[in-house]
Amino acid sequence: MENSVSVLRLAAPVRRKIAVSTAFRISVAQSLRTLSRAAAKVDRATIAHALLLAAISQSEGDVGGAIRILERALAKSGDGDRDYVVEVLGPLYVSTDKLVKLMELLRTRAYLPALALSRETLLCVLGARQDRAGVPAELQRRVADEEDDLLRARWQQRLAMAAYYCDDFEAASELALTSVQGYTLAGSGRGLAAAYSLLYAINYVATGDIELALRYASLQERHARRCGNESLAVAALVARYELSAELGDREAVSALRRKVRERPLPEQYRERFAKSIADVLWLLWSGDFVAACGSLARLRTGADRALEEQALCSALLALAQAALSDLSAARRSSRRALAAIPDQRMSAGQRADSRRYLTLARALAAAACLLIDDSVRGRRVFDTRSLWNDSSFRCLEDVADGTDWLTASERTRGFARAVATVRDVVRAQQFPPLTSAERLILTLIADGKSAPDIAKDLGRSPNTVRAHTRSIIAKLNVSGRLAAVAEARRLGVVS
Repeated sequence: MENSVSVLRLAAPVRRKIAVSTAFRISVAQSLRTLSRAAAKVDRATIAHALLLAAISQSEGDVGGAIRILERALAKSGDGDRDYVVEVLGPLYVSTDKLVKLMELLRTRAYLPALALSRETLLCVLGARQDRAGVPAELQRRVADEEDDLLRARWQQRLAMAAYYCDDFEAASELALTSVQGYTLAGSGRGLAAAYSLLYAINYVATGDIELALRYASLQERHARRCGNESLAVAALVARYELSAELGDREAVSALRRKVRERPLPEQYRERFAKSIADVLWLLWSGDFVAACGSLARLRTGADRALEEQALCSALLALAQAALSDLSAARRSSRRALAAIPDQRMSAGQRADSRRYLTLARALAAAACLLIDDSVRGRRVFDTRSLWNDSSFRCLEDVADGTDWLTASERTRGFARAVATVRDVVRAQQFPPLTSAERLILTLIADGKSAPDIAKDLGRSPNTVRAHTRSIIAKLNVSGRLAAVAEARRLGVVS
């Protein structure tokens, strides 16, 4: 690396292209310490310095600042320098959804031979984001034939991203794992952190393999911290926080919650919303429904909230309001979540993460309906196309009906825990105030014992037991012993 830094010191015009090329390789591959050392040894007026400065800003989580630096550099760059600037700027436009600017960038440039495939891989990502165009096999073959380990890994990661946007998760995973191998050969910690970030997203959204997603998030954080990329490191920490919340692991969530809240979260990462939802789940598990309502109200009305995020906030808000016995508000919130996008309009044209949020919002809203005497609507939603064949979301119906939340799918277990918490609160509110003796006798009746048997077990007379039984039947407003047991089971008082 000392040799690379020495090259960057050269100011002679004949060495300018070499300096820019070297700065590019350092900016996409090396640690923050190396970036800072290299930037200190380069003329501040050069394109090489701009590339290094942008990489430092990106590592610190200031993606907007990195884009501004590169845009200024682009305006004053020559033909050869321009290619390297766009090679760094293009992916930043993708990550911030500046697709129109990316298209303009790709229309007005010609690549150096060394970067000939770069324009095609960027166009492939752009096509996947806009038109869900697939990844051409010929392009994959040409990228695989690239001899430069760093460039090959970088372009394979882009193709993996394009496949991810097209919901071709098998191809995306294969390409991302191949890029990991290339980054390892090139010694690029920054590249490894980014590749593991993509693998986390693939497994989280597509396969629902939470344990594997958690492993990739941990690898992302490890490599990001090694190379000093605080942006990717914090994003990985938040990913772990979100995964722990979805697993319903309260102890892990409590520990990670403290770590997450100690650090500012990079603006460009969608996990800002995930962190907030993890916070809300923790509040719901803890029974702090007032605080949960406040957080969800703020989240739902945020200017940057997508439709599916608003729907998820409304569904969780309905649960919190149900626990607070505000049934009218809970009914409005659940219906708002269900109206966000009707079941018949949920199509493959939506991105996988958007579909997941919407499906989850529908399932949670339907579960809330079951808890607030709007069961006809709730059952109807669970019987719709988007939920009927997906056990990972449909299990929320069973939890609302009384099943243990631990039986829920891993990818929805934390949400199932929230539903179960609210369910128990709602049922406790519905259940009449039985005395301790009545509760004990009701449990023994549920075990199938007769009045004489119960009297013998408790050391009381059969007439006393029968008197308690009549009181239980009256309080539950049912017609007999068996009906009392059935109603108690429905309310979750006896098993």
